[in-house]
Amino acid sequence: MSGREYDEYQLHWRQKIAMQSLLLTLFLILADGIVRTGWGEWAEPMVEALLLIVLPTLYFLTLAICKNAYFGRSGSWLSWVYLALGALFWGEFLFSWAAGRVAFVEDGLLSISIQPLVMGLFFCYIAVLGLIRRGIERRREQREE
Repeated sequence: MSGREYDEYQLHWRQKIAMQSLLLTLFLILADGIVRTGWGEWAEPMVEALLLIVLPTLYFLTLAICKNAYFGRSGSWLSWVYLALGALFWGEFLFSWAAGRVAFVEDGLLSISIQPLVMGLFFCYIAVLGLIRRGIERRREQREE
């Protein structure tokens, strides 16, 4: 199978995982609305948006790799790009933390200063997933030979 051709199995799982991710996103938005209505704000708006995007994305990517329903060709170089981005965000977070500018909670709200931490974790996780995927593909190719 070439890099751009997918079988019915992959298409089925990708669509199923996409629907689950959509439902997770809707549930998170609903839960966020209920919390904001009943108890008030819990995070700065940008942090809320970031978490509402990152969590379903990680869910989708993780299941797509586990069910062999991922997109595109494998390229370990892209994983290294994601790892470099994750390292940059981690570096930004660590420098801010060392300078005393990181507060996880400010005025009772989850602070925007944790954004580099969240993005660093996000990109590092995606990089690890990509490297795992590449390892799985290599093993599969070796078995076919």
